[in-house]
Amino acid sequence: MVSGVFEEEMEIGSSNTRKGSGNSEETGRRVVDMEGNGALVLDAEVLILDAGAQYGKLIDRRVRELSVHSEVLPLSTPISMVQLSGAKALIISGGPNSVYATDAPSYDPALFKLGIPILGICYGMQMINKEFGGSVVKKETREDGQYFVDIEPRSPIFKGLGKRTEVLLTHGDSLEKIASGFSVVASSGNIVAAISNEEARIYGVQFHPEVDLTADGTQILRNFLFEVANLAPSFTLRSREAQCIEYIRTSVPSNNIVLIIIA
Repeated sequence: MVSGVFEEEMEIGSSNTRKGSGNSEETGRRVVDMEGNGALVLDAEVLILDAGAQYGKLIDRRVRELSVHSEVLPLSTPISMVQLSGAKALIISGGPNSVYATDAPSYDPALFKLGIPILGICYGMQMINKEFGGSVVKKETREDGQYFVDIEPRSPIFKGLGKRTEVLLTHGDSLEKIASGFSVVASSGNIVAAISNEEARIYGVQFHPEVDLTADGTQILRNFLFEVANLAPSFTLRSREAQCIEYIRTSVPSNNIVLIIIA
């Protein structure tokens, strides 16, 4: 287990070994302590900041299926750790809370000053809108299930789609006043279904692109990763294997034996 808060950053593949702030020696990975939960490898291109989402790990899976390395961290992750990761894009997940609730997940507003692309999903979109001066209200009726939404196909997030698509919506709160600098790029009747600030490369969708019930969800995620964030699809199963081996090496003392049985 790594006992320090942050280990030193080292070049991948370096033959040198350096001491970090804890008791272990690491080679070639950035490693941090997660409050006693062991070592966490932070070299992902996309960080998924979890606001308590039902589908948080599914977002992670969808991004990796598009051959982009992602990791899931709490929304409350310190900005210093986000910067240390070197992530090139952020995805803020959905969650069960209202953005105005006293127990709403905490976050560092400095996330929005990093200058990297951000996609907010469901709660994540509402949080973005509130952060930039917009408002969110509780509607008299909820949207739960599959709905057709009208979209603006000229928006980079909807590139290659038609003017209408079917999505999964699960929300009671909705955007009312749109934040300064943002525009509505999708709607479900009179309810805002997506917003964008193309200059800042910040987007929000009220629906869930990570689920199969959203017909064009994979294309929307692909657009965010490759058209907006300009990432390359380079993460493979072999990359994941190497990452797991490195995780074990940095987490388990050298005098311990690990047996892995794969059925």
